Amino acid sequence: MWRWKIQMALLSAVCALAGCSDNGPAIGYVVGEVTLDGKPLENAMVLYSPITPGRPSLAVTNNEGRYELTFSGTRKGATVGDHTVTITTAQDANYDDFGNVTNAAVRERVPKEFNTDTQQRVSVEAGDNQIDFHIPSKK
Repeated sequence: MWRWKIQMALLSAVCALAGCSDNGPAIGYVVGEVTLDGKPLENAMVLYSPITPGRPSLAVTNNEGRYELTFSGTRKGATVGDHTVTITTAQDANYDDFGNVTNAAVRERVPKEFNTDTQQRVSVEAGDNQIDFHIPSKK
């Protein structure tokens, strides 16, 4: 879980520093669907991390399990090339200044093979990419 937090913090910082510039590496537009046991997986964070050094891309699935990757503040997609993909539903609890829970923690629903022990690899090509993930839960 700590690795995810570090990646999220780095992605946020890079996106903030990117500003409104459209300059940068070649990216491909990436959308897809995430399902868990055949049902749309809502509010899942989808992180594409390039195998070679580079900026990761992030998305959160909607109520239909659909996602659209964001590379920076003004660019949608992910760098062209191979990526490791992490998918998670876990969220830490949020607290206000008085220590009261404002949002309860959310338990991980996705098997560790898709997040903490991910082996998911995809290749992003220039242009449009449709990359779906159909995840079976462990029973």
